[in-house]
Amino acid sequence: MQYKGVFDCFAKMYKHEGVFSFWKGILPPILVETPKRALKFFTFEQYKQFCMFGSPTPTPLVRFFIEIKRHIMLNRLPTYCRHIH
Repeated sequence: MQYKGVFDCFAKMYKHEGVFSFWKGILPPILVETPKRALKFFTFEQYKQFCMFGSPTPTPLVRFFIEIKRHIMLNRLPTYCRHIH
């Protein structure tokens, strides 16, 4: 089947397969992603407390890792990207 453009494709899909053709194939990614997102949602607070060692504010160790991440994101990636171009 040949299409003349995006809107022609949409029209032919709707005409031949109905409105549900636009959501064909969406179920497998949803089935894979939903348990992962749910687990992340329900465990976030527990991991947060674990990583902060029960402290209500970030500990020096947590601040250290935040600074390392900040250094990598701000300093190293732009330098690396300049070498790619």
